[in-house]
Amino acid sequence: MSADAAKGRAGNPAFEQSQQYLFDRLAAAGLSPRFETFADSSTGWEQVTGTLRLGGPAGEVVLSRDRHRVALAINSVSTPAGGTSFKLVDAGTGTSAAAYEGKDVRGAVVLASGSLGGAWQQAVRNRGAALARRTRSCGWMRFAAASSGSRTTPKTPSACW
Repeated sequence: MSADAAKGRAGNPAFEQSQQYLFDRLAAAGLSPRFETFADSSTGWEQVTGTLRLGGPAGEVVLSRDRHRVALAINSVSTPAGGTSFKLVDAGTGTSAAAYEGKDVRGAVVLASGSLGGAWQQAVRNRGAALARRTRSCGWMRFAAASSGSRTTPKTPSACW
């Protein structure tokens, strides 16, 4: 289930195939596997669309529901009908005050390679950033410099935002 082909998350056909594979293997071993469902009284919503672009509405698609299936972080919320835009700021490790010298992160999405807790404290709590995201946690992308906007090629096509 954790293989790249299974996309590592529930809610996509490859993940469901992984579940079926395990079910079949258990049955072949003489066990009596079963799938169980449970009632859930909590409220929720269904993702209809979702796209993350660099450079505004006409920019490069980094993540999309159509391409990556799971393109939302846990506890995501709906955006206004027209979407939202944020400036991206690379803060290096993002865990010290020095990482933010000369950088305006108020209202921005901060990319940091250090601990998420430390980056959140420095960026969101101390400086008013909209979000701090740990870039190293999924091998996705590392911005070379906030001013250049350049980035490296993803190591693996994963939906980690």
